[in-house]
Amino acid sequence: MPRAKPLLIPCALALFAAFVSACSDPVIFDTPTTYQWVTSPLDFPHLNAVWGDSDSSLFAVGMGGAIMTFDGSMWRPSDSGTDKNIMGVWGIAGADVFAVGDGVILHSDGASWSQTAFGGVFFNAIWGSSSADVFIVGNDGKVARFDGAVWTAQTSGTVDHLSGVWGSSSTDVLAVGTNGTVIRYDGAAWGADADLDINHFNDVWGSSSSDVYAVGSATGESGSNVYRYNGTIWKPVAVGTAKELHGVWGLSRASVFMVGDDALVLRFDGATWINSSPRTFSELMSVWGSSAGNIYVAGASTLVFNGRIN
Repeated sequence: MPRAKPLLIPCALALFAAFVSACSDPVIFDTPTTYQWVTSPLDFPHLNAVWGDSDSSLFAVGMGGAIMTFDGSMWRPSDSGTDKNIMGVWGIAGADVFAVGDGVILHSDGASWSQTAFGGVFFNAIWGSSSADVFIVGNDGKVARFDGAVWTAQTSGTVDHLSGVWGSSSTDVLAVGTNGTVIRYDGAAWGADADLDINHFNDVWGSSSSDVYAVGSATGESGSNVYRYNGTIWKPVAVGTAKELHGVWGLSRASVFMVGDDALVLRFDGATWINSSPRTFSELMSVWGSSAGNIYVAGASTLVFNGRIN
């Protein structure tokens, strides 16, 4: 589960929105991979996830009910109606967005957020194939599915905490969590898919049903913090670091991003894993982008970084 780490960011690193006491101009970090990183610290607690449907429609969620929206020029707070921690966000479009967290399921129609209570379950992640086919996963193996009208609890077959969910279709959905747990939904029921040699998984994403990454915290003989599924078997992947990875997202098989501790950003170009990290020490929790040349990462110290290729 994401953990907030206090970090003091000097004013020289800050690009605040108009509603925050502003510093000077945006700070741009150049990396050897030609990325420029612009920091946008937000006046809210630790952020856990970021998602968008375009560069002018982004959502970042975090602790204490924090939801921030970005219209292409400015980040603004959005009233979530809750003070509960929000862990995940996903949507079909800017006017059809879901967010989940500590006993709450939220939905935005573009104008306001509505709330659905769900038995006090702590949900960590969300994914869907459509607005009428949405999955959420959480602690103690809890899983629920939305059919466009109601949320229904499902039997996952595990009591491990689940922290990531992704699918290639409504009949092929994967969830990952503690103790190397991987479970799969086939359209009818959830079942065990793998029990891998890793301390815990934090996130999962794939470009297809035969190209899936799960990331987390390494342990055991393999020492791997990343596993990749090729359609038949999960195998550990060497990405050049043992740091804990919290988020994974991509555009295709040849364009994958991972983020983690110490502001780690890894980029896969189809052949090589490249360290594309900004020069800071924040823990990064989530990544999303509109293209390989324009990505957003969010995490501790309320940071949102926007990375663009020169």
